[in-house]
Amino acid sequence: MQVNPDRADTVRESIDAIANGSGAKTTRIKDLGTDAVTYESDGARVLAVAVPYEKELRLLLFTGPTIVPQSKFTELAQHVIPQI
Repeated sequence: MQVNPDRADTVRESIDAIANGSGAKTTRIKDLGTDAVTYESDGARVLAVAVPYEKELRLLLFTGPTIVPQSKFTELAQHVIPQI
């Protein structure tokens, strides 16, 4: 998890930057955090989730082999997000 002070208003821009920087085909995930994106690159699956809290922007990044289904990363993120 990464915490960025005074950046709570940059959720969309932050997820867009991750998506653009990935160099891969990305998919937005609805109803996960405030914004989220997933992609596959070099045999790895990545899920990035942004959640604002007060003035902070909290970014979660989940990575693992592509054999792990996207649904499992989403399920894990759904359990972690309320904790942050």
